Amino acid sequence: MVSERLAAIEVASGNLIPVAYKPPINSSASNWEDISVEQHRLPAFESPEISLQQHTIAIQLGSSYQIDWRLAGGKLHTTQMRKGFIGITPKGIPTQARWFEDVDFILISLNSHLFNKVASDSIDCDSIEIIPQRGVDDSQIFHLGMALQSEITAGCPSGNVFAAVENLASDKGVWNDKTTFFVVARKD
Repeated sequence: MVSERLAAIEVASGNLIPVAYKPPINSSASNWEDISVEQHRLPAFESPEISLQQHTIAIQLGSSYQIDWRLAGGKLHTTQMRKGFIGITPKGIPTQARWFEDVDFILISLNSHLFNKVASDSIDCDSIEIIPQRGVDDSQIFHLGMALQSEITAGCPSGNVFAAVENLASDKGVWNDKTTFFVVARKD
């Protein structure tokens, strides 16, 4: 069965395609808005060039592996992914990847509306750019991903906590022109 939450446009054909089969762990039963969390276990694979429909953060769970990747038909990059390392892919950026062994990772998909909801009153969302990266070691993102995975595995006993935190951040003006998050950078 194909995942209901994550799809991409195949650049060559322009067709909407599933990114992966339905993951064993996913947040589709939660009441979360603008975010989905899926755990994937995939075999060695080479993807066609695709353009994701959401911003994504992939958190490596399994053993180390090598990923070869390129953006928008550009230079081929090779990165060693280790347990806890993350990869970031912005919405709409053509990307292609391949790996040569089984991989196990959590995929957090963020709708661009999320940034607008949380930050629109404090900063100019048009001046924000999400920078694509692979092999980033960030313990805060790793632990956030583990907490989201635990919440899903437990059947979401906290309810719609994510939405409450999102609304609180928006109401309290947490974001400002000095707020930084490694995924976000100002466009020049």
